[in-house]
Amino acid sequence: MKGGSVSANDKANERYYGRFYSTKEILFEGGVEPSETARALGKKLDEAAR
Repeated sequence: MKGGSVSANDKANERYYGRFYSTKEILFEGGVEPSETARALGKKLDEAAR
């Protein structure tokens, strides 16, 4: 069995976005516009999940 995990890095998110956003705000509430790179990653993850 293989496994993995992903965890939030609040300090890195704050540096990237210029202010603090919770993981919930970034991923689920639509309060943060994803960068082009983030959109490309999301597309790849969606494709891999099929």
